Amino acid sequence: MCGIFFILSKSGLFSEENINIILSKFKLLSNRGPDKYSITYVNNYILGFQRLAINDTSDAGMQPFYMNNSITNSYTMCNGEIYNYHELVKEHKDFSPKSRSDCEILPYLFSIYSFDYTLQKLDGVFAISHLDLNSNKLYLARDRLGVKPLFYAENDQFFAVSSEAKALTDIFQDIQQLQPSSFMTLSLTNFERTYDIYTTINEITTNYNFTYDESTLVIHDLLVRSVQKRLCSDREIGCLLSGGLDSSIIASILSKELSKTNRKIHTFSIGFPDSTDIIYARQVAQFINSEHHEYIIQYEDALQEIENVIKATETYDTTTVRASTPMYMLCKWINQNFPHKVIFSGEGSDELLCGYLYFHKAPTPNDAHIDSIRLLKELYKYDVLRADRCTASNGLEFREPFLDKDLIDFVTSINPEYKVPRNGYEKEILRKAFSSNYLPDSVLWRRKAAFSDAVSSSEKPWYKWIQEYVSSSHSYSDIVDYGGTVESNYFKTLFYKNFNGYNLDLPLWLPKWSNVGSEPSATVLDIYKKEEH
Repeated sequence: MCGIFFILSKSGLFSEENINIILSKFKLLSNRGPDKYSITYVNNYILGFQRLAINDTSDAGMQPFYMNNSITNSYTMCNGEIYNYHELVKEHKDFSPKSRSDCEILPYLFSIYSFDYTLQKLDGVFAISHLDLNSNKLYLARDRLGVKPLFYAENDQFFAVSSEAKALTDIFQDIQQLQPSSFMTLSLTNFERTYDIYTTINEITTNYNFTYDESTLVIHDLLVRSVQKRLCSDREIGCLLSGGLDSSIIASILSKELSKTNRKIHTFSIGFPDSTDIIYARQVAQFINSEHHEYIIQYEDALQEIENVIKATETYDTTTVRASTPMYMLCKWINQNFPHKVIFSGEGSDELLCGYLYFHKAPTPNDAHIDSIRLLKELYKYDVLRADRCTASNGLEFREPFLDKDLIDFVTSINPEYKVPRNGYEKEILRKAFSSNYLPDSVLWRRKAAFSDAVSSSEKPWYKWIQEYVSSSHSYSDIVDYGGTVESNYFKTLFYKNFNGYNLDLPLWLPKWSNVGSEPSATVLDIYKKEEH
């Protein structure tokens, strides 16, 4: 996990006051890259990079990567992981790496291929800034699902790029996100911008050649392979373990993979004293023989962290803030007490495999498939945003096996009937794929529970604590009325207090096909059964 910062002066000059303000904003990204930073001045450009060293912890892996030869004169920065780095190096015999950084090959690829073709060759997650002085262009790119963030903004004086919106606030009034699957080209002479899409997600199911049982085997193999390719790291690896199906499967695969080299996976769980997740996480940890660590938190402490969480996550979405609070606290605890910097998690499974409880209400399998695609495309606004910011704001790197390119391509192509809830279980195909000695049955066949709900008790979920706190501890005069609930208005009030110039304009995440009003928690759905928790 790293932080990218780039700014150009349209006049060609930076005053001393400008530079002081710019550097103070750049420092706001320091949590993304706590190991080392660099500031590079090139003509009327300032490039800043905050590094969390994962592959090659030496200075040889420091960015930006500069390349100057007969073909190119460029500066490249990447916040990301290129999982097929070794294959790319083998394919390009003329490339001579000076480090073991998986991102070092990028400027070389950009020098011999078009920018968009290079992006199509990458298997990984990334946000890229590529300054090409020969062509007088700046290229920006973001991975297919937007796992890595990238923002940009412009005014009469400057054009700027940042890994997080907070580094652009106050200076700019129209902060934008680069969309996933896209790249931008900026002319450095007239500052005109163009946008292009370099990849897409399957929207139409075309692969009906696989039976249900065959699809189950392929999903198993692709997910295991996804975990394997994400093991590249010179830092310690850990896994968040909620006790739910998705994180438990990832932890179990990791346990099996690390045991091949006589290592144990370290798993990390968080919960309030009455948490149901903690109980299931213990069962998983014992079953897979992990080095398990629990962080028991108090409701009062979590309530006091909400504003910090909103600052870190840069959102006011109700579900995201609720779920981010315990995750943020857990990542902070890991960073302060353990050497593990690469953190695996189970994000993306529900979106990919129709795992939310409301999918029980889907009118048809094809309707479920269409909504699954929508959820995948919106992940960068919600769960992926949560995972990135909670880890990155605490100097950790998030790894996302369920969002693997090959796995997504396969699952989005198969018969939609395989993905919808079957026999009363959501994600039955995933459960069957890992039914052989991966998890205890109590977890393998556990009903879906949202992290923001099961981190507390089923009798009084976490979100009810928030609602009571906001209603009792904050007068209505302190909360701006944005037309939502008192809770959502409270979140928005804190957001706009801290993010001047960033108009997020984000719709509230809500389950479909359910008459739930403005409450996104799964506990209000008819399908939810408290006795199963």
